[in-house]
Amino acid sequence: MSRSTDLPTTKVVRLLKVAFEELWAERPPADGTPYPQAVAEVAVRQIGGAKWASITRASAGRFWTEVATHETARLADELQYTYASGPCVDAIRDDSVHQLRDVHHAGRRWPDFAKRAGTDLGVGSVASCSMVVLPVEDGQAQSSLNVYSDIPKAFDDTAMRYVQTLARYGEFLALVTDDRYRIHHLRQALASNREIGIAIGMLMARRRVTREQAFDLLRIASQHTNRKLRDIATQVVDTGMLPSPPARSVDGEDTTVVP
Repeated sequence: MSRSTDLPTTKVVRLLKVAFEELWAERPPADGTPYPQAVAEVAVRQIGGAKWASITRASAGRFWTEVATHETARLADELQYTYASGPCVDAIRDDSVHQLRDVHHAGRRWPDFAKRAGTDLGVGSVASCSMVVLPVEDGQAQSSLNVYSDIPKAFDDTAMRYVQTLARYGEFLALVTDDRYRIHHLRQALASNREIGIAIGMLMARRRVTREQAFDLLRIASQHTNRKLRDIATQVVDTGMLPSPPARSVDGEDTTVVP
């Protein structure tokens, strides 16, 4: 099946964007945003009949599954890599959309994969579409979005439109909807830095020390009280005072010093 030339409706794009926003609201990205995983999860949420989803990457003739919402999707992908044949493999090779409507009536196209997927994994139907992905360092990786159902003929025309739209724009939509979280964290960081800067200025004026010495006072107080630097800075701004020195144990050592 060739890639459709119809542009996705504004409604479909809008609904997918909302789906990403809902996903991020439930589980904000941290330590590197998992855009491919988000795309796969939204596929399962939004595509009618979808049970599992995955994303295949390919480079230099090698195929691998980057993310999967369930082990079943990963195993179904690996069957296709083993046979060098199947909807996801052909979608990448042809830069197209491929659908296996019913694994029990696959005909001659993907007989080995269809039989194993249905018998061993409980897959009923498959839809795969080549993806437009965010740039990679070497610029060579190709990808496909793979959506699986446990029932035959699960994906109607509407579902296939979602598959194609998500494959084309999914990672971009994930990036765009994550911008608000990036902005939120940036604002938090700027607020913390501003608070620290004010505290340093207050200590410089009150104690007649250099900028570096004032920062060291904050740092030492943070270590000795086991509190974050920005919290110490906030206390200085609010009270004009550094925290009281930690209590001393009998042997004279600070009891709250962090190694």
